[in-house]
Amino acid sequence: MPWQRQKYNLLPSIEDKQISDTRLESPVDERVETAPLKHPRASTQSFWMILSGSVLLTLTVIALTSFIVFKYAVSRAITKPTVDQCGSTPAEARNLGCIFETTLSLWVPPECYDFELETTYLQQPGLKFYRDVNLTEEVSLREVKTGESIGWFVPWDHHVRHCSFAFRKLHRAAAYGKKIDGYVLQYAHTEHCLKMMTEPEDWRSSITQFDMRMFPYCGKEGGFNVNSQHRGEWTG
Repeated sequence: MPWQRQKYNLLPSIEDKQISDTRLESPVDERVETAPLKHPRASTQSFWMILSGSVLLTLTVIALTSFIVFKYAVSRAITKPTVDQCGSTPAEARNLGCIFETTLSLWVPPECYDFELETTYLQQPGLKFYRDVNLTEEVSLREVKTGESIGWFVPWDHHVRHCSFAFRKLHRAAAYGKKIDGYVLQYAHTEHCLKMMTEPEDWRSSITQFDMRMFPYCGKEGGFNVNSQHRGEWTG
């Protein structure tokens, strides 16, 4: 058998193998290099934004709730009676939050003050007050309403008005469930007014009366200076 020359394939060199490996790995490397990277900072920012929003919402709810509770407490404090009597001087009365009621010449707590009745009273024609017993020096209604003076001289018809408005105040308090002052609440005052309105005029000693300033209790009889027999004293 004749001798034949063998053919051999050359083995790839180390350099050729590295090139081949590089070509095989290239697509993978390109995908890795071109893929967008996720930045951890974006996630952190989102977390803090959500947390901040939650905290802000919580604080808003707390503030709103506190405001509502505060308003309710203030409204209760305003309507709740704090005093049942106004002292014995205008300064004391004002400090206690009392109001001067021209209708009956009384310093009273707000609960015993009838605003509608007072307004009606002050709108009457011919309502006059004087500094002297002879009714010569008239006093302005503005000065009377301050409640500073111990009292004023008034004509007899004022006494009639006084009693008629006292009866109205008593009736309105009963009808609307309001407290009544300790002056009008006295049954002796009601008897006095009935006598004045029904008996002949000759029993009256004078056509001039003195309208005395008083400081009655609110909701019970008595107070300071409310009893005609004990002027300048506490009763009740």
